[in-house]
Amino acid sequence: MSAKTAAAAILNPGLSLTGHQAAVNTVQFSPRGEQILSAANDRTAILWDAQSGQLVRRFGPLPAEIASAVFTPDGTAIATACADGVARMFTLADGAQVGNFAGHAARLADCALSPDGKLLATASYDKTIRLWNVADARLVAELKDHTATVWSVAFSRDGVTLLSGSGDRSAILWDVPGAKKLRKFGGHMSWVYRARYSPDASRIVTACNDKVARVFDAATAKLIYAAPEAPGYLADAVFSHDGKRLLTACRDGQIRRHDIVMVKPGAPEIGNAGAQQPAAPGVVAHPGGVNGVVLNPEGTRAASAGEDRLVRLWSLPE
Repeated sequence: MSAKTAAAAILNPGLSLTGHQAAVNTVQFSPRGEQILSAANDRTAILWDAQSGQLVRRFGPLPAEIASAVFTPDGTAIATACADGVARMFTLADGAQVGNFAGHAARLADCALSPDGKLLATASYDKTIRLWNVADARLVAELKDHTATVWSVAFSRDGVTLLSGSGDRSAILWDVPGAKKLRKFGGHMSWVYRARYSPDASRIVTACNDKVARVFDAATAKLIYAAPEAPGYLADAVFSHDGKRLLTACRDGQIRRHDIVMVKPGAPEIGNAGAQQPAAPGVVAHPGGVNGVVLNPEGTRAASAGEDRLVRLWSLPE
């Protein structure tokens, strides 16, 4: 199989969206998949039409780089996490700011909204996660257990738990109503940049600076799968719609697909799992590095964010 044919078996390239003037950190599809939101180091977030690739609205420039931007569950507003330590909310209709969430002692790395839209979670370089009431920007809880930068946060589909990834080489599952730690996922050899749930929330995946993506059982924190070591560190990983595969975003500029295979008895230790296996086939997506990859609600399209200032759209082979 040629390199071109192998790449096509992973992702089929679509539109390249230009508009940012610096590295694009995150990208997300709207709840209905009709729009795309990107956040970049040029201090702006951009709303795009997912079909035409047209720029719909630009938010900013804000006071600092935007590490992350997410849609509200009803798709009428967005939240941004900035390097000035403040999260902000804006309406899609006119771009007006409708929320300001300040209180962290350092810059923000990520943000997430609960499925009912009532809570905003912010992750910070100050090693904490804060939960805010969206309606009045009131601090609801502060989650403390990580000992280094908290790089990512994600709510479960029912909003009962929250998942975080940190520079302390761990991911943590939190009970949201009780604002307490449930369990920790370890065995990583370096920073965990991103932790995400599987579609049914029974598993989690971590994208790590040690170049390995790992899948854990969410209930027991046991390792299920370790992907082959990538040529560069991983910035993101996402489950396929059926939960059987992963797409990973790598700093070597490629997106790779992995078929999840259960870890067998006698496999290498968690920290070394995957290290001796050849890298999975990939498709060159963003020279300089891929910072994020996500799927649309139907699981038929992907969007990626890169160091090359681009947002790229892809279709998944049937």
